[in-house]
Amino acid sequence: MSRQIIHAGPMDDSLLRLQPFHISEHIWNEAEDRVLKVRSEKQSELRGGDIPAAVQDLLQRAGFMGMAQISYFPVDNHLISALVERWRPETHTFHMSFGECTITLEDVAILLGLKISGAPITGYASMDWGALVQRLLGMTPPEAMLVGGRLRMRWIDQHFSDVSEHIHSQEQLERYTRAFILRMIGGYLLTDHSSSFVSLRYLSFLEDLDVCGQMSWGSCVLANMYRELCVATNYDHKEIAGSGILLQLWAWYRFPFIAPPHPPLSTFHVPLGARWNYALHKPREETKEKIVKYRDYFDRLKREDFVWQPYLELLPTLPPYCLEDSHVWRSTVPLINFHIVEYHYADRVMRQFGMVQHIPAPPIHPEKLHDLSLRGKDNTDWSRMHVQFVQEWQSRHHRVWTQPACDTPHLSYSSEYMVWYRKHTRRWISPSSAKEGYVTDVLEHIYHGTSEEHRDAFDFTMMHESIGNCLQLRDEVSRVSFPFTPAAAAALPQAYEVQVEHIGAGRREGKGLSRRRRRVEHQGL
Repeated sequence: MSRQIIHAGPMDDSLLRLQPFHISEHIWNEAEDRVLKVRSEKQSELRGGDIPAAVQDLLQRAGFMGMAQISYFPVDNHLISALVERWRPETHTFHMSFGECTITLEDVAILLGLKISGAPITGYASMDWGALVQRLLGMTPPEAMLVGGRLRMRWIDQHFSDVSEHIHSQEQLERYTRAFILRMIGGYLLTDHSSSFVSLRYLSFLEDLDVCGQMSWGSCVLANMYRELCVATNYDHKEIAGSGILLQLWAWYRFPFIAPPHPPLSTFHVPLGARWNYALHKPREETKEKIVKYRDYFDRLKREDFVWQPYLELLPTLPPYCLEDSHVWRSTVPLINFHIVEYHYADRVMRQFGMVQHIPAPPIHPEKLHDLSLRGKDNTDWSRMHVQFVQEWQSRHHRVWTQPACDTPHLSYSSEYMVWYRKHTRRWISPSSAKEGYVTDVLEHIYHGTSEEHRDAFDFTMMHESIGNCLQLRDEVSRVSFPFTPAAAAALPQAYEVQVEHIGAGRREGKGLSRRRRRVEHQGL
């Protein structure tokens, strides 16, 4: 019934053109709940303990020291799945009740400590992989450990778990550092859909660790995460790769209510993701209804439930590399990872930077980019294929958005932006949540329409219809569906006053039911 009365949106489909193909449409039509399998590493001996002192300097030079300080913890499949239901491939943002929000370059820098401003990760995606591993890691893996351009991570664990075997020369230490970084890349930065392999196309960027430290690994990780989120909005997809840890950390800081009860550690000079170390190794609660709870939570969000700027007070505690070129966080630029190009629309989420949110321009992302893959393109130089996007990225300092500072990020529903947004967004995922939202909308409309300023133009016919819909949604139509009939006059016998003698003569009698009861004054809500 609710699906026939309520229009979940968008009312204007010029923005969310892919709605008929989006998972939210399937959920609205009561399809079976889909819980994605989030692809990530199982805990590795290589990443299980403290960072070996011998490689800390090399990790710092390579730009991966911050990421190396984040320990393993499990990812919540249900939380990620519920967020995907609100991700929009058209805008690369989550559409919530209060407006758009997203994972930005700021989140990558502050949560993971990865470098943002630098050369993009792109070029040839094919080469002699066995020779590359031999040259940069010092040994050649057997054929069974190489599948195409991917290396089985179990082989890395077997040969590089014990750092004491790799400290006899600078060359050995550098090889160990490359293996350490490669294991992080395949484990939970740029995971593929096997959870067992890591792509060797990233290994070539680890040859010179100093040059590696000047590359934009942060934008590469975010590009991959955007692509995975976009693909996962297809209901028929059952898993998601990329960086689940990034998405989960983002959600915990933005929606504190769903974060674990364990407070983050008071650790300074590390990325914020490292503050959750050692507090999250308890088994996850994986009940079938958990995704429904997350979905209802997001459907019923109030504007105060989202933290627009969760890092402000923590910025002085971060290492300097987390804050480099912070103005680039507000840029609208293509994010590049070889064949993957996904746009970063900072202009759509200006409140995340403490600025006034304007009505954003339509996205400029070419839809055909979502279809690009590496299959059959062994000899492609992606830096040349995507030269237009590389040039846009290189001009990132000139593509930064600036707006006046906002007094509060919480906009009223009658503000110009929110009126535009509610017309263009998908407001609810679940029909059950939509019922409550619709009733609230009707009450809001009546409140404003019957105000002294607007009551002369108020449409009472529409109000009557809307209230009828509310009663129908509440299954209370019977209250108004029968005609009014007057009550018949009561034919009562003549009443006589009853006289009872001797009542109240005793000390304990005749006081009525109020005897020995405390009087309580009624208080309004």
